[in-house]
Amino acid sequence: MQVEVKGRIELPAGSPLRTRLKLQQLSARQQPQWLEASAVVRADPSSTVSVLPPVAGRVVSLKVSLGESVHRGQLLLEIASGDAAQAASDAAKARAARDLADAALARAKAVQAAGGAADKDVQSAQNDDAQARAEWQRAQ
Repeated sequence: MQVEVKGRIELPAGSPLRTRLKLQQLSARQQPQWLEASAVVRADPSSTVSVLPPVAGRVVSLKVSLGESVHRGQLLLEIASGDAAQAASDAAKARAARDLADAALARAKAVQAAGGAADKDVQSAQNDDAQARAEWQRAQ
């Protein structure tokens, strides 16, 4: 049985609990405190922006470092892409087709104005011109 005396707990001399207790002198000392815990590190969504390139490819040069602040329009990386090369080639072909269709339409109108071309020839040239312009805009 234990007895509480002025905020202290005392065990009587014959108590069986005394055999199980070990007394030791206390001393003050600094102990490092470590805590091991599993965790998941996530980016702060309020300060993160996804960068999605318009074409697939291989990054050949990185222009910024991890954690560095960037601004709109800043070059972040360079990509080597077969898709980009194909898109540039398609745009050049579309520009050439547009220029050719423009010239053909101008010729057809000039011939019609001189009285030598049928309406269907001008309409066909206008259609070809419209298609070439649409393809050029798509390629842009």
